[in-house]
Amino acid sequence: MYTDNNKQRKGKALILSASIVALSLGGCAVNEKNPEAKPDPVVREKQEVNVIDIYKDTINEYVEFLNGDKEYDENTMPLSMREMSYDPYLDHFGYALMDINEDGVDELLIGSYSEDAHFFYDMYVIKDGKAKYCVKDESNVRVAGYSQDYYAITNDNKIYNYTVNGEESWTASVSSFDGSRLNLEKKYRFNSFEDATCMEWNLDTEQWQETTSEALNDFSNTYSMENFKVIPYKTLSEIK
Repeated sequence: MYTDNNKQRKGKALILSASIVALSLGGCAVNEKNPEAKPDPVVREKQEVNVIDIYKDTINEYVEFLNGDKEYDENTMPLSMREMSYDPYLDHFGYALMDINEDGVDELLIGSYSEDAHFFYDMYVIKDGKAKYCVKDESNVRVAGYSQDYYAITNDNKIYNYTVNGEESWTASVSSFDGSRLNLEKKYRFNSFEDATCMEWNLDTEQWQETTSEALNDFSNTYSMENFKVIPYKTLSEIK
């Protein structure tokens, strides 16, 4: 009896082992390559918003004004628009998209069109997914100019501003740009009506102080036209 029972136990053990092996092989057959493989994640394509779509309404405001569809409103429209009304041709003015501070987001520039233009009048930025005008320092004064008060982009990605105050009298400044506003770095003023005085803006006292003609000349030579970037304008008539 002992021998028979022992044989029976061995037989049951063999059957159980065979069952386990069969189950294991069956499991491998289901996930033969990788039994711990997880379902492939759903890949969603990244949708990038075209910046021209964000700026299009702003550009069209200039187009509509030059086409005579809007009247000039000094409270809401930049001074450049009033000057444009004296020469209301879409091909004479342009818009450009430039990533000035190289943060991956283009700014919108508006100015007089030419193939080698270096200056612009108005500047807009994208904030919270919408087009907003760029501002100066903490004053929130918009970057908006015209033929006597214009801007340029220096080769080191700063914003130069030149303003004609009168005959042989002018103010010039250079500012850094942080993506939404200009931050003043240097500003000079020359006035031929005050014995050709050269003045420099003191950032600490926020007042004008006298400086030398050499300092003024150094500034003017550093920020001359050959040190400005060409602005790749498209005419306002090209906006679709």
